[in-house]
Amino acid sequence: MSRPKKNRRKRSEGLDIHAPSIAILVLAATVFLSYLWLCGKCDAMGSQIKERESELENLNRRVLTEEFKWARMKSPGNMRQYLRQHGLIMDWPDEARILRVPIRVRLGFDQDPDPRVVSMTGSVGGRNQ
Repeated sequence: MSRPKKNRRKRSEGLDIHAPSIAILVLAATVFLSYLWLCGKCDAMGSQIKERESELENLNRRVLTEEFKWARMKSPGNMRQYLRQHGLIMDWPDEARILRVPIRVRLGFDQDPDPRVVSMTGSVGGRNQ
């Protein structure tokens, strides 16, 4: 007996891949590419953060340096030296010439009708009170 002949037209040549496996491959490729994109973004943001942190450190160092210079410059010894350099004859005021403003007035809690009225000790404009 002879075998029945197979129809060669119905037989497909090449790979026989089903639709679900193609969908899984496309999904895996999408996830992989998304992971690579996300990794690149994270690395870029990390380098930006490092740059900004180093800039912040530099600025903090500059602020501390300037604060130190300012504190040194306004010390009493240096103030006397600067006054001498510029030929200015100045001295600290006497206790009678110092106006003491209560903290309530300085902070704005005292609501006097005339804001120029504060309790003072000493003299104002050459007048004794």
